[in-house]
Amino acid sequence: METPNLGYVGVFDVDGTLFTKAMEGGRGSPATLAAAQFVRDYFDEHGTFTVATAQTAEMLMSSRIYRASVALGFARKPPKLGGEPGRRCYVKPELIPERVPFTDAKAIMSMGTGCHVLQKEGWYREHETYRKRLGDSWRQNVLNLLDW
Repeated sequence: METPNLGYVGVFDVDGTLFTKAMEGGRGSPATLAAAQFVRDYFDEHGTFTVATAQTAEMLMSSRIYRASVALGFARKPPKLGGEPGRRCYVKPELIPERVPFTDAKAIMSMGTGCHVLQKEGWYREHETYRKRLGDSWRQNVLNLLDW
């Protein structure tokens, strides 16, 4: 079997690097957002853009791809990304400037929900082999590791 050529593979810990910087002060500066979008565009053009995050996968899915994923078995509620604490509401991630560069990556590796891969048909599917390797109690294992 031939190994596919992925070109460049960009994996970004968006919580600790680009995403956090873009959200400082509640709003990303135009220069920070432009830099994040440049990185995204580069890897979309030359290879594979992948996101590593502690956020749940649905927080990084556009509304269209989220709906398609739900229709095919993704079983998580829409993310409440807007509003104030205690009064959070759903806002489409693609309408939040700081989230745009990180929405609909080729793969979302989430400590919260597992590894989801964007299918060519436009929906996310959980990477079953990855889940099997981590085992059924993988979330608890991650929490135990972080608590250590």
